[in-house]
This record gives sequence, C-alpha cells and structure tokens, in this order.
Amino acid sequence: MNRRTATALVLCIGTEVAFAGPFAAMQHVDLNKPGALERIRDSNPSHYGIILQILDGLNQRQDGDVVRWIRANFQARAASFSPYTLTSYPAQKDLTFTLDALRYRARVTLAPGGALIVPASPTNR
Repeated sequence: MNRRTATALVLCIGTEVAFAGPFAAMQHVDLNKPGALERIRDSNPSHYGIILQILDGLNQRQDGDVVRWIRANFQARAASFSPYTLTSYPAQKDLTFTLDALRYRARVTLAPGGALIVPASPTNR
C-alpha cells in the first residue's frame, strides 16, 4: 500500500467515526408500532405532547411548510414530510423528525379531523 492510499484510508475511517458518533447513539422510534404512543406518553410526556401537537397541526399546513413549522415550533431536527402521498384510502404520508436524541418515524393517515397514526399490521404496512 502506498502512502497516498494509506492516507486516504485513514481519512475515510476518521470521517466515518466522526460522523457516526452522534448518530450511533440515536434511538429510532416507529410510531406505527402497536403501543408506541402509549409507551412515549408514560416514559416521555413532553415528547408525547409535541407528537400530538404535530399530528393536530399537519392538516392545517401546506405540505411545503410542514418541515419548517416542525423545526421552528418544536425545536425538532432532521424533520421530513414526504412530498409523495401514498394512494391508499385514506391518503398517507411518511413523517420523520428528531427530538433530543430520539428519531421518530410515522406513516400518518391524512384524515379530515387531523393526521392519525394507525398502528402497523400485516395488511396496512
């Protein structure tokens, strides 16, 4: 191995370790798993309240404004709201956001009264 290859390898490994640090410790929570919201309500009431506010507000915003609204109002990081609507009835979209070190993910059902999280089952996931 020549010096240039060795240097490139060290830089790649160092970069991977540097970027993996904050993300390796991050926990991922699938809000569509049965009982997920109840567990969050019991273990982290502040996140539970934020999640409910986000769900209540989704239908009141234009799709293009959802991410900015979530970041600004709830100090969430890495928020995303799928630009694609799944052609199911009722329509569904994918939502992700990070609060503290928890990455939340949900497939939300867009209903007239507000967005809903429907627990996953073999027939709807």
